[in-house]
Amino acid sequence: TNYYIQTSSSNLKTPRLLISIAYTMIIIMVYQFIDINLFKIYPPRSVNSDLFKVFRNDLGFELEIVLLDIKDTHLDSVKDYIELLETYKPKSIGVNLCNSEDKSEILNSYLIGNQNIVTCDCQPNSDKGTSKIISPKNQVTHFKTDKDSYFEIQLSDKPNELKERNNEVERINYRAEDRYVTAQLSEVERMDSEFLKGKTILIGFLQDSLVTPMNYWYDSNKNIIGDMSDTQISANIISTINRNEFINEVPLVIKMLIILIISLFCAGVIRLVRTKYLILDILLGLTILIALNLLSGYIIVFAFSKNYYLQLHEMATVLIVISILSIYWNIKDKHVSLPNINPPTQD
Repeated sequence: TNYYIQTSSSNLKTPRLLISIAYTMIIIMVYQFIDINLFKIYPPRSVNSDLFKVFRNDLGFELEIVLLDIKDTHLDSVKDYIELLETYKPKSIGVNLCNSEDKSEILNSYLIGNQNIVTCDCQPNSDKGTSKIISPKNQVTHFKTDKDSYFEIQLSDKPNELKERNNEVERINYRAEDRYVTAQLSEVERMDSEFLKGKTILIGFLQDSLVTPMNYWYDSNKNIIGDMSDTQISANIISTINRNEFINEVPLVIKMLIILIISLFCAGVIRLVRTKYLILDILLGLTILIALNLLSGYIIVFAFSKNYYLQLHEMATVLIVISILSIYWNIKDKHVSLPNINPPTQD
């Protein structure tokens, strides 16, 4: 009689463990240079794109910064409105004319001669220009902190605390677009002077031209229409600094360790729950894959609730590769045939 038994060898043999680690590390390193973006609908990526739009709306209204739009105001008249604003005794006034196609010698001469007003230098890479970093896709997620002369940092209250963090760039902690007091510059005469007293006033063109994580289509491959203006982004940078609402980037080493642990856990569990039915093995592997992707999304949200930003875009690719490998190993080791054993004959 022939006897067959299902293999009971170790769930992750050493060579296979090394293969799993190698595949995981290769995928992570590839993603550092190319965001493959094969899997659009899965928790880690969708959670990352929703963090600022959903989980950060609880930051509340920013009442210490007032945005004034000069879109419908002739530039020659802006000088008169700024002079009126100064009589209201605001804490500071910042002016950004970088999106203006028109020029005003009257306004320019006034801004150059007024030391109480911070003016954004529109020259590229200027030390006195905006600190925001604009990506080739017109997206803004970070701002530079290496110089105190940047437009937003000059207008902030706590540049020293920013310097103590010792980061050359910081992630902007965005509020929703409607969380700032916004008005037309021409309405200044009708605004409450007591309300404006002690406030930071930002004057510029509030025309949506840049893409932020608050954008509905953010983190997609589509050509996205901007959702915030230069001035609105400057307000978010100043709020991040003033309110000490910094978001800490999770170091690459820790991120790699998290992905590695989850991927090896995935391989181990799939190897543990194998059955003698191929279709059941595949369904179990798929269930484990989905469950661990959901767990990855939870980890991202939990980290963000603690002011840590964690990207796990590689997770889906890693888990799919590891799951396929583990299921293949299960099939390969499915049955081990033992040699024929003849029962002893009786004399």
